[in-house]
Amino acid sequence: MTNTLSSVLERHRERSQGFALVAPLGGGAMLALQALQQTEDGAPSRPAAPREARPSTAAIGVLAALAICLGLAGTSCQDRDAAAGGIRSEAAVAAGAAGRTLRPITAGMPRPPRAESSDRDMQPTTFSPATMAIVPPAGPRLGLDDVVIDVIVAYTKAAASHYANIEREVIAPAIETGNASFRLSGIGQVKLRLVHAYQTDYVESGDQFVHLWRFADKADGQMDEIHELRDRYRADVAILVVDDADGCGQATRVQADEDEAFAVVHHACANANFSLVHEIGHLIGASHEQGYVYGSEWRDIMSYKANCGGCPRLPVWSNPDVTVRGVPAGSPGHDNARVIADNALRVAAFR
Repeated sequence: MTNTLSSVLERHRERSQGFALVAPLGGGAMLALQALQQTEDGAPSRPAAPREARPSTAAIGVLAALAICLGLAGTSCQDRDAAAGGIRSEAAVAAGAAGRTLRPITAGMPRPPRAESSDRDMQPTTFSPATMAIVPPAGPRLGLDDVVIDVIVAYTKAAASHYANIEREVIAPAIETGNASFRLSGIGQVKLRLVHAYQTDYVESGDQFVHLWRFADKADGQMDEIHELRDRYRADVAILVVDDADGCGQATRVQADEDEAFAVVHHACANANFSLVHEIGHLIGASHEQGYVYGSEWRDIMSYKANCGGCPRLPVWSNPDVTVRGVPAGSPGHDNARVIADNALRVAAFR
């Protein structure tokens, strides 16, 4: 019975793609899985649904099984599981040891369209707040105490080979540039703090999408040390600096969850093009759509050069209360500074 249900669970986990079930299953869940197996075995075959279609019957069935298990009163799922001689996945065992649920970050996630997948703005930028006449608001956007987002940075040997000391020449300045951008944008209460930087043994192969998911996924044999180090240094977000000019950077998601707070950045863009903080902005919640471009003269930190014919990128987050040469650097619909202010505390609480 246990072996049969284990194989059913594994098959349904593979098909559902959108989640990984890692909680122990009790007797109620086992009965639900039996019913699910009988229903599937007696049903005619159907064409596979597209990746973006609604959840499959298999996925719903497994979720229902888990709900039954968790909903039964009296004892915990783990207690009922032990009493029934139930099953437990290897991922659940690992989760128990780590003290929190493990899940594959990439489960069910297709490669995003190239134009949306990364900051491909390979144009190092120089700027002067004085010459651009950037004027921040008189006071912070919100009267919050300091919100500190702790950052861990890994870098490859290939990236480090371009510098005498990549930590001093690129990584630390990129963190400070990010903090300067927050101050210029009226959200100086948000601060980045570099808690650890180190060289990983990872040898780059593939593109930035591949690097990113190898960095983010747990127990895939690629840069797995980052997860232990992130816990040890209580880092809220993790950045990988690479020597891959596929683009300037890429983040897992806009407004990422704790287990998704990873990004990859090309070394030449990390500070010079503000790409390290650009990708952290994505993880917090900032988007390209709320970026701001002023004609062909300048653009904010979240906008691409293609939006304005190659105009310079400024280290400013869109904000109608900030002015650049007397012009508002945002509008009510283009206000990433507010997004950062509203979401920074959530990210700072990841660790």
